[in-house]
Amino acid sequence: MEMRSFDRIVQTCRSYGDKDNTLWQVALTYFAQERDFDCRQHIGQVLTHIDQNDILPPLLVIQLLANSPSATLGLVKDYLLRRVNQGTEEIGKYETTIRECRDEADKMQHRIEELKTRATIFQETKCSVCNNGLELPSVHFLCQHAYHQHCFESYDEIECPLCLRKNRKIIDELRAQQQLLSNSMEMHKQFMSQLKKTSNGFGHIAEYFSKGVFNVSTYNSLHPTLK
Repeated sequence: MEMRSFDRIVQTCRSYGDKDNTLWQVALTYFAQERDFDCRQHIGQVLTHIDQNDILPPLLVIQLLANSPSATLGLVKDYLLRRVNQGTEEIGKYETTIRECRDEADKMQHRIEELKTRATIFQETKCSVCNNGLELPSVHFLCQHAYHQHCFESYDEIECPLCLRKNRKIIDELRAQQQLLSNSMEMHKQFMSQLKKTSNGFGHIAEYFSKGVFNVSTYNSLHPTLK
C-alpha cells in the first residue's frame, strides 16, 4: 500500500478476499484515508464488491467513509440507495404477511358471525389425536376438530391443540410487524426532516443506520434528496 499501487490493492482483495474478508475492510479504510490522491474510482470498486457480497454492515461502511475527502455523498449514493431498496423489499414482505394475516382475521371474523347466527353441526367421528373412533365423553371445537376427553386433557389446554400453534403464530406475527412498521416509519419521517437541515450528511446517515431507519425507508422517498 505504501507504493500506492491502487489497482493492485483491489486486485489483491479480489484474489484473496474470499479467504479473508477483512482485506476489503482494510482496503476501504486505506482508500478512505488517502488524502494525496483521488481514490473515488477505487472506493467505488471496493464498495461494489462489499455490497454485492454483503461483507460489511452499512453502518461500518458509512463510519469508514465519513471523513474521507474522496468519498462524497454522490459517490456512495448508489450504495445507500441499494441498501434502502433492500430494506424496502423486506418491508414489502412484511406488508404482504400483514395483509395475509388481516385476510385470515377477516375470515375468522366472518366465521365468528356465522357461529353467532347459525347452528353448527359436529360431524367428526374420529379423535384428532389418536385417530380412533370417538366415544363419549368427547370434546368438540368449532374448528371441527374433536377429541376423546382423556386425549384432550393430556394437552392441558383450553384451546384446540391442533390449531393453537397456528393461531398464536398469526397473532404474534401480526403484532410484531405492526409494531415494527409503526416505530420505523416514524423514525423515517424524522430522518428525512433532519437530513434536509443538517450540514453533516454522513454523520446523520450513520446515526440513522444504527437505528435501523433504512429497514422501512422507500427508494422513491429518499431518491429526490440523495441526488
